[in-house]
Amino acid sequence: MAQLSICTNDTTPLSKKSHTQFIQGDMFTANISQATVLALFLLPSNLTRLSPRFLEELRPGTRIVVNTFGIDGWEAAANEVAQGECGAWCNIMLYIIPAKVAGTWRTAEGELRLEQKAQWLTGTLRSGDSIRHIELGRVHGEQVSFRLGGVEHSAMLKGNMLAGNMKGRNPGTWTATRLP
Repeated sequence: MAQLSICTNDTTPLSKKSHTQFIQGDMFTANISQATVLALFLLPSNLTRLSPRFLEELRPGTRIVVNTFGIDGWEAAANEVAQGECGAWCNIMLYIIPAKVAGTWRTAEGELRLEQKAQWLTGTLRSGDSIRHIELGRVHGEQVSFRLGGVEHSAMLKGNMLAGNMKGRNPGTWTATRLP
């Protein structure tokens, strides 16, 4: 509690940041939905317990910075080692909350079905009798990327639409609309 009062004291540089808010309370019940950045130093069991809340309650693009222990099943967007005398606590990881893109989408090529676990995507594109599997699927904030049949697809999510580019043997643009 002493550290919290130091951080919120009117004479500290952090208190001058109009968008900085420190919340003291139960981390498992606190409202985190308005956060744009969470800075956490938690044990792995606590991160695992909070992980579903991060995905459900935080907006796409929200950043989570953790110290020492990563979020199980997630891939860090960045990983740095702090300098100085931090001992075993020097590893810092950045995670970006992914948009929810799981579901069925209509594209010019056919029906795209996406499954999502944190920022990882798997899925298929069905076009007539043909079924192709996506590879290397990722969601980074509202940006989606995957490879399909050797063609790199990237897109931004805007509401119920994905719109982006294709690179490879069939370069161009592509769109997808989420089906109910």
